[in-house]
Amino acid sequence: MTKYKKKTKIRFQKGGLMFTSKDSDAFDFFLQNSTFEYLTKGSFGITFTATLKPDIESNYKRIESNNLADYGDPVRTLIIKIGFLHDASKLQKERYVPITKTISFVTGEIQTFINEVNIQTDIFLKTMNYLQPICPAIVFSNIFNDTNGIDRLLDTMFTNSENTNTQNLIIRISELKQNKTIYNIGVIGMEFADSYVLLFSLKNKPNAELYKNMALYILLKLAIDTGYTHGDFHPGNIFINISSTNYFKDISGKPLLIDFGQSQKIPIGILNFMKEQYKIGNYTEALKKLCDIDRPDEVVMKEYNSFYGFACGTYDFKNNIAISDFPQDINSKISKLIEQRELAIDDMVNLFNVKHAENPSKYPLLPLSNAVKKTMYSGIIGGRVKTKKINKRRKRSRKK
Repeated sequence: MTKYKKKTKIRFQKGGLMFTSKDSDAFDFFLQNSTFEYLTKGSFGITFTATLKPDIESNYKRIESNNLADYGDPVRTLIIKIGFLHDASKLQKERYVPITKTISFVTGEIQTFINEVNIQTDIFLKTMNYLQPICPAIVFSNIFNDTNGIDRLLDTMFTNSENTNTQNLIIRISELKQNKTIYNIGVIGMEFADSYVLLFSLKNKPNAELYKNMALYILLKLAIDTGYTHGDFHPGNIFINISSTNYFKDISGKPLLIDFGQSQKIPIGILNFMKEQYKIGNYTEALKKLCDIDRPDEVVMKEYNSFYGFACGTYDFKNNIAISDFPQDINSKISKLIEQRELAIDDMVNLFNVKHAENPSKYPLLPLSNAVKKTMYSGIIGGRVKTKKINKRRKRSRKK
């Protein structure tokens, strides 16, 4: 491993967790006092976990509230995603990057990386009004285009890795950068989605259909509430917290989306159609439109039926067979989830009203105001986050 000699200015970004210190200090402190372990290969790079060492106090506190007891608890694990990028604006061409015999990548475009960070941050902000956002919070993002800048991070990860396989991967990344096999390295630090299970691994469980319907619900809400399509909504990018009891009233389970590298705004004509169908309860017709939107990398969604068809009515999630349409009862089942979600939100609002009266410094009123959000977020890559006026819905509840 190389030694970090020159202090390089790093561009930091706040994300969706509460901070007890400046964002740059918080992230650096967390890394310096964490152990690292390889987690998985993602869509654009390699993912590691950073877990704070015992007896070290975390500078991050939990916002997401699966139950009230979790709110404000210290966050002790973050996910670190390392991706390999080229800059098309400088006429850099994509390169094949062999990491190991079984792990390899083609470099992604810098703008795609920037879009992913910005879109995920935007979606988080738009869906965290009731402390249960659609996606994890990004707490840090940066693009390293010089050797010294990435060395400090890699040296820290190598030194604090207790697993040989993890260390070997970090060494390999460092070698590729030193040899200029890769142009730039993109790094994202984000909230670790603990207690969640991949939808893919739940397909043979007793409640598989319920969890699949929760995935349909969250894809619909993503479209209707934010105007985005996920773009890569296969069951390996959808998590379910099967133990969460306050996302849907009287129904256990909470969906979460990850990996927004192929996300994009839905064309206005399609979005208007989806909203019309959603309004009259014809949710399946709205969902079908998601497979009509080709990905930004020009992948035709309809050609990958086994990946995306479960969300568009062309694939049986449980039996792994092609179908011609959604089962007839799907609309009523999604309607039930929507209803139970609204009831759960009302319960959360009322609970935080009571807790805020008891301890206003810890418990905010819900929905979160823009003033509260602005104390948590400094911006996205390339500009400041622009927040819209909060929904007037449940406004009276907040004043009680």
